[in-house]
Formats: sequence, structure tokens, C-alpha cells
Amino acid sequence: MAGDPRFVCDAMLGRLARWLRYLGADTVYARSGTREALHIALQESRILLTRNRRYFQNHTPPPKFLLLASDRTEAQLRQVLQHHPFPLRPGTRCLVCNSPLLSLPREEARGRVPFYVFQTAPRFHLCPECRRITWPGSHTRHLEKQLSRALQGLIPLPPP
Repeated sequence: MAGDPRFVCDAMLGRLARWLRYLGADTVYARSGTREALHIALQESRILLTRNRRYFQNHTPPPKFLLLASDRTEAQLRQVLQHHPFPLRPGTRCLVCNSPLLSLPREEARGRVPFYVFQTAPRFHLCPECRRITWPGSHTRHLEKQLSRALQGLIPLPPP
């Protein structure tokens, strides 16, 4: 949403990028490393998230960056939310390509998802970019438990 922080994670932070995307944050993942992440941060006015301390010894950091202290994803997420809070909107972004998801009418999911999933899933979403169809399932519950532990005492996780 307008005004929400936009992030770019360097290659060390793929899991954090997925968690931020799941929570609804516009998060680019720079697979090639900190140099690519820095370029994206400057070009797209994003907050650079990194653990790469050495990079900043030789380069000027972008106007907005956060040097993460921990190598644990849970602690990284807490640090990001403490420094750059945003409204949590679980399940609203594609975990693969970062695009906002669209609601997919149930009938349009028929034949495009496994039969059991079609019968049991409460709702479906479509990524307009990569065309993936998503639904809340056991993987979602597992992720939500991990996030709930990570965010414990910080902010409550809203229902997806």
C-alpha cells in the first residue's frame, strides 16, 4: 500500500524475503548479492536489508538501509518490524514473485488445483504475474505458527 515501507533483501536473506512477502510487505529478493540489492534500493527507493557488514566498509550505503544483527530469520523479522513497522496483511503477496495476489473465484480454480484442494480449501488467490494459484493449507498453518513465535510480544498476527 502507499506509504508502507518497501524492502530489498540481499542474497543472504531469502527466507526473510519470503516471510516479509507473506506478511504483505513489498519485498524484492536480490539473488546475486549485496551489490544488486544496493542497486535496486537506490533505483526503486527501497530499504536495503542486509547482514553484509564488509560491503559497507568499501561502499556508501543507500539513504535507507538496515544492517541486521542476527543470522536467525525470526530475530531478523523482529528487527525489521521494530525499525520499519507496517500493517500486516498475511497472504496478500506472491511468495515467489512479490506481486499482489488477486482473489480467484472458486469455479475458476476447478481443474487448476488438485481435486482434494478444490473440495477443501476455503478460498483461492491468483498471482497475476507468475499465474500461480495459492490457497490456505497446512503449509500456511505451519508458517503462521513460526511467525506467531517470531512475533510473540511484538505484534499480534492478524488472521489470513
